[in-house]
Amino acid sequence: EYFRILRGFGQCGSITAMPKNGQKTTMDAMVSQLERWRTDLLLETKVEAIACIGGKVEGVVAAGPDGERLEIEAPVVISDAGPKETVKLAGESVFDKGFLDEVGDLCPTRAAVTIFGYDQPLLDYESHVQFIETDRLGTAWEPTHIWPDYAPPGRHALYTYSTLKTEDTKKELSIIVEQCKSQFPGLEKAEIVATLVFEKDWPVLRARPGRCMGMKTPLRGLYLAGDAVNVSGWTCGEGISFSCRAIAQDIQARFPKGKE
Repeated sequence: EYFRILRGFGQCGSITAMPKNGQKTTMDAMVSQLERWRTDLLLETKVEAIACIGGKVEGVVAAGPDGERLEIEAPVVISDAGPKETVKLAGESVFDKGFLDEVGDLCPTRAAVTIFGYDQPLLDYESHVQFIETDRLGTAWEPTHIWPDYAPPGRHALYTYSTLKTEDTKKELSIIVEQCKSQFPGLEKAEIVATLVFEKDWPVLRARPGRCMGMKTPLRGLYLAGDAVNVSGWTCGEGISFSCRAIAQDIQARFPKGKE
């Protein structure tokens, strides 16, 4: 599965860890497309329950920005809240034991992003460096090659991704920094600009690559989207994109327009 993922990402050419100007670029592009499709966007609206009767979904119950109750009828609900939260929203009683066991067995990835700042570039390569001999440091990327504004004028940055192996976060971060410096000696004089830790209810991935769930649930019309249901050969944001495409194709086949 690891090599499938490498081949998949190789098809993307020079991949980046984030779009220029951050994730707001992605969100603005998504909103623009949805508006062109005349989609209703309910922002600052919290879904409180997924309504289901007789083994199929009926819609969602939500609270609007001012606390008003919203009942939205729909034959299809796509949840990207993660499998565990989706089960809570729909209620455990509507799922069979096998599905609940599969959700309970999910093993999330705890990870850290460490960003270093320095004066001279360390690499002459604009994409990712992938490590297979370090047990924590996974990838590194020098974004200032294609995104100079990522760092202040005259400065450069190294964006590193590492997994955590124990519950001792402080110790883990110390080991990660040492592994980064062992691979990039130029970091000895660099400053650590930011350290981001993803764990508990906000892991970097809700299922480890290659150990994801399927997008369908036992409830007709209820789909799982997000980083816990990546299709084979993909992970992270690209994996989410490909799994969402698969969900759309399945919905078009199982729910012909006007038939529900």
